[in-house]
Amino acid sequence: MKTLAIKQISSPLAEQFKMARVGLDLTVRDLAQIAQVNKATIVRIEAGMTVRETTAAAIRAKLEAKGARFLTDEDDKEVFVAIPKGNCSY
Repeated sequence: MKTLAIKQISSPLAEQFKMARVGLDLTVRDLAQIAQVNKATIVRIEAGMTVRETTAAAIRAKLEAKGARFLTDEDDKEVFVAIPKGNCSY
C-alpha cells in the first residue's frame, strides 16, 4: 500500500480528500459523480472551505469504498492517505 504524507496543514480534511482523489486517479468531476454531489462541492472542500458534515462524510465514504484509508499520526502533525497498490495512479 502506498502512503502519501504532508506536513501539518490548516485543513487536514481538504488535503486528505485531495490526496485520496489524486491517488485514486479521479478527477474532480469523477469524484463528484461517484459521491453524487456538485463538482463545486468537491472544489470547495479541496480549497479548505466548509461543507456540511454529512456531505463530507458521504464523500469520505465513497473514497474509502474505492480503497482510500485516512490516517493521522499520534500528534496530528501529519496526515496520511493510504491507497492500495492496484488503485494507485502512479
